[in-house]
Amino acid sequence: MLTEQTMIAQLLKMRERVKHICPPASSADIQRAEAALGFKLPTLLEKLYGEVANGGFGPEHGVLGLDGGHASDGQSCVKTYLGFRKPYRNKIIWPEFYLPICFRGCSIYSVLDCSSDSGPVVGIDLADGVRPEAFKKESESLFAWMEDWLSKVTQPK
Repeated sequence: MLTEQTMIAQLLKMRERVKHICPPASSADIQRAEAALGFKLPTLLEKLYGEVANGGFGPEHGVLGLDGGHASDGQSCVKTYLGFRKPYRNKIIWPEFYLPICFRGCSIYSVLDCSSDSGPVVGIDLADGVRPEAFKKESESLFAWMEDWLSKVTQPK
């Protein structure tokens, strides 16, 4: 059975084989991100950033890093979230605590609900608009989302 400790150990082993991956985020990096976001990162995400890497591991194009880490189109998860939270026609339409953690290509993101320490991961295709029914559950939690990805990449072929 996979635990958080064994997950982190597997990711660290994978990290040794990857040439271009960001170093882990410092506690100051994490504190700056939380201050900019206005909420605390879930414990597992904080551990992944602080112990494994500041993004770049995980599904598709990799988990988006904090500022200074792995980015998509030059955007960290912090900058992406803050950009999505900007008012549109005088209204904020992006849900509070919905942190984009993975750019999957085109206009599709995996998003972690950070309103609790074990929030679900949901997906959204921005081409469908940002409305509650556009978010589709991908996984019950960040742990389950990462566990699913790890099971696919660590299985012998």
